[in-house]
Amino acid sequence: MSTRAGSAPLPSPEDLARLVSKVTEQMCSLPFSLAAPEASAALEALRAPTARASKIWIEGPRALAVAIVLDLKSAKTAASAAFALPAEEVDGDMIDDLLREFVNIIAGQINILLKLDHSLGLPSAVEPREILDPSQWHGTLLQNEGESLILWVAVGATSPGGSPERDCKRG
Repeated sequence: MSTRAGSAPLPSPEDLARLVSKVTEQMCSLPFSLAAPEASAALEALRAPTARASKIWIEGPRALAVAIVLDLKSAKTAASAAFALPAEEVDGDMIDDLLREFVNIIAGQINILLKLDHSLGLPSAVEPREILDPSQWHGTLLQNEGESLILWVAVGATSPGGSPERDCKRG
């Protein structure tokens, strides 16, 4: 991996899995790893209207967006563990707060990994379908075997307004 700011490739799926698992394991004792190829059918659960997603910008000369998507079961399980509450007591606001925290920390780790030294924007809840477009995002499907949880983490270089810019140069 190149060490020059702005020229490093995007994180590998293995790097993304390690970064995400480090965050989820610390915050809610739920490690994630790369999903097995047969788990790709689980992507349909991430397209469900109940799925939740959050996105944040790493702002600078090499602007990148970082996003995560969880299906409702996975999001409730993670929030239940993080807030030490029964899953039935977890509400949508708690899930959105947790996902924003996840994506904020993961983006910070990617910023460090890529040696960008850029500022982070504010995380926001977004529609999952915005994140699941493979033409716009470098994404990786992760799973937690013990709980059968799934999580999609993605890095992309689309502009904050939503239009794709493969070589986004802002700053």
